[in-house]
Amino acid sequence: MRVFFPALFLLITALGGGAARPQNVAAPKIDLRTYVAPACDEPDGDIGLRPEEKGAWTACEKWAWSCIRQGKEANLYAKECANPRPSEEEKARLREPYRFAPFYDPDHLLQHNALRDQFLRTILEVEHYRDQIHPVGIRIYGGYFAEAVNFENITTTINIVLDGSVIKQGIRLTNFATTKNISLDGSNVRGNVLLLRARIDGKLFLQNGVYDAVDTRDARIGSSLDAPGSLFNDELRIDRARIDGKINLAKSRLTVFNAWSAMIGGYVEMRLADIRLQMDMTGATVNGDVRLPRITFGRRVPGSTPRCDWDPQAGVEYVVSDAYGYFAGDAAAQAAVWNEVVASRAGKLSRQEDDVCVASAETKKRFRNNEILLRDMKIGGTLCLIDVTGEIPVAGEQRMTSAATISFDGTQASSTVLRWTDSQSQTLWRAVNFKTGHLLLNLQNSPKRRFIDNMDVGFIALVKADDNGKEPVAGDPDFDKFLCDVTPETKTRDPLEYREAQDRIAEFFKGNESKSAQPFANVVARLESSGVASTYLKQSLSEYRYRDACSQSLFVKEWPRFAAEWQARQELPWGRSWERVRDTWTNVVEKTNASVIDETRKLGLDGLCRLWLPVYKYTTSYGHEPHNLFYFVVGLILVFWLLLKCDTRPASGGVPVPRLGIIYAIDTFIPLPQFRMNRRYANVLPNRPLLRAWLKFHRAAGLILCFAIFVLVFKAA
Repeated sequence: MRVFFPALFLLITALGGGAARPQNVAAPKIDLRTYVAPACDEPDGDIGLRPEEKGAWTACEKWAWSCIRQGKEANLYAKECANPRPSEEEKARLREPYRFAPFYDPDHLLQHNALRDQFLRTILEVEHYRDQIHPVGIRIYGGYFAEAVNFENITTTINIVLDGSVIKQGIRLTNFATTKNISLDGSNVRGNVLLLRARIDGKLFLQNGVYDAVDTRDARIGSSLDAPGSLFNDELRIDRARIDGKINLAKSRLTVFNAWSAMIGGYVEMRLADIRLQMDMTGATVNGDVRLPRITFGRRVPGSTPRCDWDPQAGVEYVVSDAYGYFAGDAAAQAAVWNEVVASRAGKLSRQEDDVCVASAETKKRFRNNEILLRDMKIGGTLCLIDVTGEIPVAGEQRMTSAATISFDGTQASSTVLRWTDSQSQTLWRAVNFKTGHLLLNLQNSPKRRFIDNMDVGFIALVKADDNGKEPVAGDPDFDKFLCDVTPETKTRDPLEYREAQDRIAEFFKGNESKSAQPFANVVARLESSGVASTYLKQSLSEYRYRDACSQSLFVKEWPRFAAEWQARQELPWGRSWERVRDTWTNVVEKTNASVIDETRKLGLDGLCRLWLPVYKYTTSYGHEPHNLFYFVVGLILVFWLLLKCDTRPASGGVPVPRLGIIYAIDTFIPLPQFRMNRRYANVLPNRPLLRAWLKFHRAAGLILCFAIFVLVFKAA
């Protein structure tokens, strides 16, 4: 017999002095500060119970079972068997008013919403009840589980939905297997959610809830992990898990997110997420995109425990900020929510160690550093980091700290999109052995610190227009979705032929803390292969590559340090120049015990080198490889040989002297006499004055180019 409990409840309310409201009228907003859940009445008629359960089950469990066997959702807040696929009107009446009930003084739900783990296990494991469950599965909204929920080692084909519930001691799904979905949307789960080695063919829903540790190591999820807008007080681990669909953590608050060696068939979406400590996806494989636009790093709270936290007043909509909005103007209610969802939690990272954030540098424990580690990953789609600064504000103070590292070391991505905002953050961006086929950079702002080496880029483009040329629409909560969808179109491309764009590229790579010229050279080569006029970049690359070539003497090495000290004392380094030189020389010779003769020799070589370096830069700006310099050598020799055709030689003793030819042109180009082929004519001068002037240029060019070839061959070797 169908249960008409909602009608009976309304009738009792009307007899109590109020008029019964028709069910098609939306209920008024519930005041959760005074709300008391109605009591459960045992359902009328036969609900298919065995004798064992008739006496053992509570009234709420019997009533919830009556809804489940009808294929309805057991809504314990309204005590109504609701449509499992509710209309918008039904959502507004039966779900929205109770959305924040699990997070505001939830213990008052114990009296009338309590369910037991044994009740759930019975209907899942006992064939008598399992056969009566409707195909929509077990759907409960607003349950209160005072004990741990244990589904360990259960295999089922039934949907399990425990939305909007309070679970006080965690839920165990170790070795659990289902062909359907698991949902804890909007729930408040204290303790561990263990899905070790679980097999879920459908989706795992953790949306807009509050959880402590969630451990899915070695799990297999046939669809997706959906957890946008949630708060995780402890680790979310998916190490070695295989998720065939996507991972959605948009706008979530995470303490630690670990995905070591995980396999993700779809994409990872983390726009506007906040990472209190660390994100580590080392060794993960993602077939789609890894999208991390506008990720933040929480805040520091001096003198509190924990000292790193999230900002409940942040402009991002997630479960806590939504609850704060619900209790707008009531500071006591907001404080009660914060105490329930964060301050009173007992996660191992959030409570047991007072110095979890502040002393991370002192303890040297890698898992407690503020950082994003995307190392050794294989990304089939786009790696996107937009407007990620690493800044960590300090609550109540006008200052900030910084996350330690954002690393792509060893990662391969099909394409990469990077953009930064203006920031004083000291976060180190690392990209060592990083490979990407398509790199889109917005260099209008750059991070203060970057460490790049051995980078391999297939194609590079600069983009300048923010947000792909789109303008945010007022009130559009999903505008950030478009940040990673950037293409180098005419209106968004920053023309690489312009000096301003090339200056930004040169400045970016010259500030590289690895001091390696390889990334800069790789980018210049890619631009040149794309037909970009890159002469200016080649000159900048030459300057950067040989910036230390003329610094062999200790005097030259020490001079910048002394100049910085004089500048700090507001003394110009060229003021009293002779005294400055003498002081620097004295410090070098006396304090380092350097040989005066050796130091003088090196100083002289450095001086010659500095005279040669500008000439070399412009000589090689059209080609940095040694074979290009050989083309210059051959060309100059051939030009001089052709000019010598115009020279005349007088007779000597009646015998004509042979005309100077190709051997003479080669020998006069070689600066070292021992390597000349015909020393007899090495010092012979042409007859024509113009050819003698050209000979001086010819010998000077030979000295410079031969030395340049020697340096390049030596470096290549």
